[in-house]
Amino acid sequence: MYQQNQYDIFLSIATFAAGIPVIGSDVRGISASVKDGVNGLFSRGGEAPDITRCLRKFLQKPDLLTKLRKNLPPFKSIQENGHELEEIYYKLIKN
Repeated sequence: MYQQNQYDIFLSIATFAAGIPVIGSDVRGISASVKDGVNGLFSRGGEAPDITRCLRKFLQKPDLLTKLRKNLPPFKSIQENGHELEEIYYKLIKN
């Protein structure tokens, strides 16, 4: 059985940035960015038989990868993300 660690959310972000849908467990962090059947697939608790079930979906439905890729979140560069955070901080300081 898979143990969640603090790097899971970063792995999903990096995977999305590479244009690849995520197969992940429905756990805190991952489920915030991965939507089952929309931009990735969920396995139950990271158990090998269920991960295999997810992988088989790609073989059974050749268009699934294209469908999931169309729904990946937009990737922000470090500069874009920094600018967005800067705007949030300025708004908080003003209030």
